[in-house]
Amino acid sequence: YPIWEWLKCRFASSGSGVAAGACGSVAGAIAGAITTPIDVMKTRLMLSKERQSLVTVVTELSAEGGWKAFFRGVGPRVGWLSIGGFVYLGSYQTVVGIVSRQNRSVVMLLLLMLSLG
Repeated sequence: YPIWEWLKCRFASSGSGVAAGACGSVAGAIAGAITTPIDVMKTRLMLSKERQSLVTVVTELSAEGGWKAFFRGVGPRVGWLSIGGFVYLGSYQTVVGIVSRQNRSVVMLLLLMLSLG
């Protein structure tokens, strides 16, 4: 969220849902790329048949492919988080805009009805 807030303040000061969504997409891509190595190590730890230490996983990954091994799957991860960031944060900003411009009780009633299904 800090990356999104910074991007939103810098590039989407209009409060538009689409602009906020675009900032959310970029923020999701950045966060996804930065956290990919952690996710790769976590996945290796979870899928190992025997209990391994983090040091062992890091050593094995380094031996398999150097630093590139830590970024396996970065493309799909960045893509998925970009799409999610656009939809989630763009929708959020759109609802915030609606609530700030219209009668709060009507909007809250609609949101309640949507959440109840």
